[in-house]
Amino acid sequence: EWEVTLLENLWVDTTRRHPLEAMTRASMT
Repeated sequence: EWEVTLLENLWVDTTRRHPLEAMTRASMT
């Protein structure tokens, strides 16, 4: 479970720094 949390934290951090990039990735998947 800690691995999922780690990925979520990383994604949240990326979203805060690069919202457009995060949106693009979310749209692709």
